[in-house]
Amino acid sequence: MLYQSGPHNMGLLLYLCRELLAGKTKEGAQEVVDLLDRRKEWLEFLDLWECRAYALYLLNQTNEAESAFRELLTASPESLFARLGLIKSLAARGSFNELKQELERYASLNPPEDLGAVLALARGL
Repeated sequence: MLYQSGPHNMGLLLYLCRELLAGKTKEGAQEVVDLLDRRKEWLEFLDLWECRAYALYLLNQTNEAESAFRELLTASPESLFARLGLIKSLAARGSFNELKQELERYASLNPPEDLGAVLALARGL
């Protein structure tokens, strides 16, 4: 594996994680979690936090994913990726009151052309 030849290269690790997640499979998501759990240097890079949070979401570890997306939002409050991940986690958990608030925050950070785009996003969850 390419990563083994340069295990301290976080850019390479990010590329590998994104590639594993691109297929949206549980196997790829589990590999990402396993890779990141073996090292702690990834904690310095928000892009790798995003990979781990999304991997947890793909693994249906809803509570852990929600927590990871909230941590990302604490570190980067305007992250649309983290906000959308939190929205998906809240929808999966059925937390519709908070979901509505998060959809409004998302729309304020990323204003849609019209309200229909926000509604389409909500329906797509």
